[in-house]
Amino acid sequence: MTDKGLVVRIRSDWRGVIAEACSMSSVPPTFLGALIANESGGKAAAKRFEPVVYKRLCAVRDGRRARYGSIHMESLKEASEDLLNLYASSLGLTQIMGYHVLNHLPHKPEELFDPYFNLKMACWLLAEFAERFGLDVTKEFEQMFRCWNTGQPDGKTFDPDYVFKGLKRMS
Repeated sequence: MTDKGLVVRIRSDWRGVIAEACSMSSVPPTFLGALIANESGGKAAAKRFEPVVYKRLCAVRDGRRARYGSIHMESLKEASEDLLNLYASSLGLTQIMGYHVLNHLPHKPEELFDPYFNLKMACWLLAEFAERFGLDVTKEFEQMFRCWNTGQPDGKTFDPDYVFKGLKRMS
């Protein structure tokens, strides 16, 4: 499928859900659509296990590491291996790391497979990036794509074309 075909399919499949999620946010629907294209290609059931994240979460749970981002041992002490696997996986349309739900309890990582919840949470996370780094989610798209992929507005993406693809897909 061509890049244009992907964008058209995402618009067709997810337009209503994107519009609903963006209605409570300043995030433009075109940005969210491009993010979906970059992250999952429009597949709501997309899941990618991240072994490095899993090891770090296990180290926190087992007391060998004080924390991982905002995640502390208290959050993980009751976590089964299956739950840790979900916390250490990128999930759903925008590939949100499962551990992000720990900051939005009582939600569970498997809820990230629900397109509406995934996009609503994506808008929350984008707003958190914007606040933390003083970004405008309606204009500073390059920095927002970098934040999404690396956690930093000037971060180096694994795919050197990630930001370029996102910006192109917005148009």
